Amino acid sequence: ALTIDKTGMAKSCAQKIAVAKKLISLCRKLDYFKSGGFIFIDPLTFTLAEPRAAKFGSAKETLKAIKQLSKIKHHAPEVRTILGISNVSYGFEVNARKILNSVFLHEAIKHGLDAAIIDPKQITPLHLIDKKAASLACDLIYNKNKFALENLISFFADKKAEAFTKHTDERSHSIS
Repeated sequence: ALTIDKTGMAKSCAQKIAVAKKLISLCRKLDYFKSGGFIFIDPLTFTLAEPRAAKFGSAKETLKAIKQLSKIKHHAPEVRTILGISNVSYGFEVNARKILNSVFLHEAIKHGLDAAIIDPKQITPLHLIDKKAASLACDLIYNKNKFALENLISFFADKKAEAFTKHTDERSHSIS
């Protein structure tokens, strides 16, 4: 179930939770949970490549909603959360997308995400991501400063993908 109603896609955490509660109530009314079913609620996120969404803090609001839904799950064990991760990075160049998707997935899991819609080829384990790239992605996800979008874009401009991740081969050689 998506957090969309008559007014469109819910943007703030409060709107996402209000729609989610309506969806849960509707499922209960329809006796959907009677046979042990679950409802997967997708709080949705906008792309942070869109300056208004970045300025508003779309990803941050989505993470807050996931955390709130995790609290609801204690009283409604039939509720689960799911999220299409790559929506957050739509419109960015490929290297920035991969890092942003990976960092956002990590943050969503920390906030209580149960399931994710991802392309595993577009996810890099956090410990393999360049610390500066991960930090810039976090700045944008959490809307930490008004230049977060510009900083992330300029960091990834004209660099090769290898510059943003550690190679597992190098890492395994350094351990031995």
